[in-house]
Amino acid sequence: LNKLVNLPFGGKSPFSAEVWFVNQTIQLNLKFGTPTPLQLEDPVYQIVVPVRAFGQFGLQVEDPALFVHKLMGANAAMYESALVDHFKGILISRLKSRIAQVIVREKIGVLEIETMLDDLSRSLELAFAPDYAEYGLGMRAFRIMSITVPEDDSSVLELKKAKAAAARRRIEGTSYAQERGFDVLQTSAGNEGAG
Repeated sequence: LNKLVNLPFGGKSPFSAEVWFVNQTIQLNLKFGTPTPLQLEDPVYQIVVPVRAFGQFGLQVEDPALFVHKLMGANAAMYESALVDHFKGILISRLKSRIAQVIVREKIGVLEIETMLDDLSRSLELAFAPDYAEYGLGMRAFRIMSITVPEDDSSVLELKKAKAAAARRRIEGTSYAQERGFDVLQTSAGNEGAG
């Protein structure tokens, strides 16, 4: 029957069609991480510290026609890894700028930023929504799992020392100026010939 219908057209049908199958289940195990550390200045101690962030999120195809039209192009298939790679630039740049904004605007110390993971995650999920919706996608359950600093980095060690010294002064009820004054008095007491 197919040959008979296509006979007037030289055996080839002028009515071609493509069928695309789009998986609309939510893929929740997509992972991300900053490829290089962010160099952020701690607003409390003014020490530049390298910061990295890691987490996971989910994607769901909400508009299959838009998804196929905008993303598929000449590709025969699109898998999770290719999808994550496609959006990695947007994800990482927004992630970096949002973490930096929270640290600078909210005056949250780099070592305390982990207390803000839920708020950061929610705000980033909302920020990403228009970028993904443009391609027929919806982001689900975006979660920053950790924001870390390298423990052996010299700037991190310096930051921890400064924080420990500030905590000690707070416990003792002294200020930095008083501590320096005590140091000067102690040094003077050790110099017997000083007037």
